[in-house]
Parts: sequence; C-alpha cells; structure tokens
Amino acid sequence: MAEELDYYIERIRWDCEDVMFIRNTIYNKLCDAGNYLIQNNPIMAGQPLKDAAYYLWGVFPELASYHPPTEPIHYIPYVLEELAKREVTWKSIVEAWVKDDFEGRVWTIGVIDRMRQILWNEPFDLKWAARPEDKPIEE
Repeated sequence: MAEELDYYIERIRWDCEDVMFIRNTIYNKLCDAGNYLIQNNPIMAGQPLKDAAYYLWGVFPELASYHPPTEPIHYIPYVLEELAKREVTWKSIVEAWVKDDFEGRVWTIGVIDRMRQILWNEPFDLKWAARPEDKPIEE
C-alpha cells in the first residue's frame, strides 16, 4: 500500500512537470508568433500558432482525465484519501528520526523538556515519571 501511494505521489510530480513544460512551450510558441506578427510576417506566425494549439490540445488530457489503463482514473483524490488515512504513531516518528539522521532533534527535545516542566507543576500519580524528590545525596 505504501509503495503504491509513493508511486502515485511521484506520478503527481511527473504530471506537474509535464504540465509546466507544456505551459512554457505554449508561452514560447505564442511569443514567437507575436514576434512574427510584429515584424509584419503573418505567414511565419502560422507555424508557432499551430504548435501552440497542438500543445494546448495535449495539455487537456493531462489536466482532466488522462490515465494509463493500469491506474485508477482519479489517482490524485486517491492519494489525498490515502494520505488522510495515515496515522502518526510513536513508531512512525522514531523511524522518521532514524531515517533522517535525527534531524529536528533540538526542537523535539526542547518540546519534550518543556512538556516535562509543565507536567512537574501539575498533580499526577505516575510514580516512574514523577519529579525527583529533593533529598541529600548519601555517601
């Protein structure tokens, strides 16, 4: 399930890159056509306009309903739904720390220490987590 979800997330990135490429190509083709028209050369403007229309026609399936036969038709909503189902657990947090070489440890320990300070000022009955008592150290 996770590998499939990761694939579709990557697929969204690919589609976004494709759409950006097509958008830039359409823009460049329209600029080329505009330059030909400014130079009073409407015949030469025809090909860039035709190219822009071709790319514009190609972007609609990418944005609307294009999908290979092996994939769900609406994989973007599928990804969003599956991400919403993911549960954050202590295990997933610890695995993320280890995977990222404990990135964010300063913030994490800072927040834990602050929660510990708050907890020590409130009544609770967990003996193992209680604030240490002030006792002289015996030698």
